[in-house]
Amino acid sequence: MLTLRNVTKSFNNRVLFSNASMTINHGERVALVGPNGAGKSTLFSLILKKDTPDSGEVVRDEWTTVGYLPQESE
Repeated sequence: MLTLRNVTKSFNNRVLFSNASMTINHGERVALVGPNGAGKSTLFSLILKKDTPDSGEVVRDEWTTVGYLPQESE
C-alpha cells in the first residue's frame, strides 16, 4: 500500500502540492498524467524517497512495487 498524508511540496515559492492525500491499495494500478511542470516527477521523487516533502508523509510498505521510467537517464 502507498499512502500520502497531507503532503506539501514547493519550489522557489511555487506550491506544487498543498495537503495532498491519497491511498493506493494492493493490486491497484495508477497512471499519473499532467502538463509539463505540474509536479509529476516531483511526486515520484517523493514516492521513491529521493526527496522529502516540506510537510506531511509518504508511507510505502515493503511489498509495494513502483515502476518509474525517468524522462532523462542518469
